[in-house]
Amino acid sequence: MAKKRDTSDRAYLLSPQDLSAHDLIDPLMKLGVRSFKIEGRLKSAQYVAVASQTYRAAIDAALAARPFALSRQGRLDLAQTFSRGFTHGFLGGIDHQQLVEGRFPKSRGVRIGTVVEKRPQGVVVELAEEHRSVGFGPRALDVRDAAWAEAHATVDLIKPGDGVVFDEGHPEQDEQGGRVYRVVRRTDQRIELTFGQEQLNLAALALGSIVWKTDDPALRKRAAQSYNRDNQVKRQRLDFELRGAIGAALELIARDGTPAARRQRSGKDPLATADRRPLALEVALRAVGSARRHAV
Repeated sequence: MAKKRDTSDRAYLLSPQDLSAHDLIDPLMKLGVRSFKIEGRLKSAQYVAVASQTYRAAIDAALAARPFALSRQGRLDLAQTFSRGFTHGFLGGIDHQQLVEGRFPKSRGVRIGTVVEKRPQGVVVELAEEHRSVGFGPRALDVRDAAWAEAHATVDLIKPGDGVVFDEGHPEQDEQGGRVYRVVRRTDQRIELTFGQEQLNLAALALGSIVWKTDDPALRKRAAQSYNRDNQVKRQRLDFELRGAIGAALELIARDGTPAARRQRSGKDPLATADRRPLALEVALRAVGSARRHAV
């Protein structure tokens, strides 16, 4: 008989964490696995780009018999593009408690820390354990320093312009959040985040809320560089000349505006006198049409 059980804030027991097996590629390949599929359904282009790059690097390392370890920035990028938490799934055995976090049904991004204090224009956040004692560059950054922040890998966790949301344990409700205006490092364990005027209702924000970074414009820009095709291929005009004479081979000459010209002969057989109809221009154009279609 089924029994009702209080699961506290774990209300999404059918929303598992995301499979992340980049660190298992080498043993999987040694077992004979030859194909890895990255699930991109309902995911962003940034996720597909970052996940593909990660697994490509892991596969290349395994093929070259080199150790593979994802960098801290690489782990952050994966979590930022789509993450409900990472797990080896059933590759490490059956462990349902480890497989399901249960606190939210959607991607959250990177967990920054917990709100421990409210300030006039923002909050003080105690960093999650994995982010403590990590370099943040200058002690203070605001939106005017966005270009500096983008250019320096030390400011990779949270920076001006990033989007955050405050998780109070009710993902089904409207959650507060906004764009970070200023980041001040208080200690190795705490940072202060400042927001624009009227972005947040601080009076309604609960201490203990979890801060998630939900958007990173710099990451989106970096990921887009791997798949954008904004740079158009330069198109070059080609002029064609078809030459032929009785007793000589048909010759096609292509010129691109430079002194040099490319020549292509139709074969070794010389042209003969037409018995019925002479070679018309329309027929010749159709004959060389494939060359014209492939001209760029």
